[in-house]
Amino acid sequence: MTTQSQSLRLADQLAANPYTWPGGYPLYAITSDGGALCKECVKSERESIGTTTGTDGWCVVAVEANWEDPALYCDHCGKRIESAYAEPPEPNLVLSDSHGRYIPQLWCADVTESDAERLGLSWWDVQQCQAGPDAEHYWEAWGGILRDCVMTDENGVTWRLHQDGDLWEVADGYEFPED
Repeated sequence: MTTQSQSLRLADQLAANPYTWPGGYPLYAITSDGGALCKECVKSERESIGTTTGTDGWCVVAVEANWEDPALYCDHCGKRIESAYAEPPEPNLVLSDSHGRYIPQLWCADVTESDAERLGLSWWDVQQCQAGPDAEHYWEAWGGILRDCVMTDENGVTWRLHQDGDLWEVADGYEFPED
């Protein structure tokens, strides 16, 4: 069997059956260079997989279950590949939208300069938010904090801030359900 036909056979197998039987565990493709491809990309990139040279990153060599890796991402599209047992934790509500324009000030109230450094934040941004909503650069600073803040818990899970009215701490890999 040629490299191309073997690669395409495995990709087609994953596209047709993206979960194990029995059990229903999520599957993904492994490429010859150690990359991971999600079930959507093996469908959309079928031509590249079927014409692989074996060294171009498209050669599918195996299909495996993602048992416990909550941070496994497709190397083509960047989408998280679901896992069987290690889904990211649910988001934590930090401040409800009832606090309105004071959410940035309340969140930053107890942040020290060393906290800011540990979280990857600009101390200037923190100070602007601590000054309150009438500070000239309040919203610009809050945007920087939302973009840059990274927290790691005792289990090694990385969390980021997300605001959709309410302010949340969201684990990397968590995807909000579509309404």
